[in-house]
Amino acid sequence: MTSPPLHPAALAAILLLACARASAPGPGDPGAEAERHRAALASITVENASPRRLRIAFRPAVGPGADVIVGAVGPDSSALMAPVPAGEPLLLSAVAADSSRFVLPPRSFDLGEHWTWRIPAGAVFGAGARSP
Repeated sequence: MTSPPLHPAALAAILLLACARASAPGPGDPGAEAERHRAALASITVENASPRRLRIAFRPAVGPGADVIVGAVGPDSSALMAPVPAGEPLLLSAVAADSSRFVLPPRSFDLGEHWTWRIPAGAVFGAGARSP
């Protein structure tokens, strides 16, 4: 026995749903925007001449955004941080254990750039303090 033929509207709806499921990103699928951000990265090494252990964070300089911690560096040492976004202005902060900060003015990094941030021994940390 054979099945009755599908109504053309039903067939069109099934095809539309199948195409939509195939093209929409699902859970765990980062999508095109995440791919673009993953490809546009820069790296930072921090040379910490201060006597403090520091967490290094960035946040977007424009619009809202929370700190993203990219690494830590001990006193009188240097460390390579996790990559940061390239091509957009960022605020970099060195955050001490007491939550005081040494903050750079906004800056952008070129794609693939490697930059070294030298934090001087006499760096002044405060609530939102900026570097000279």
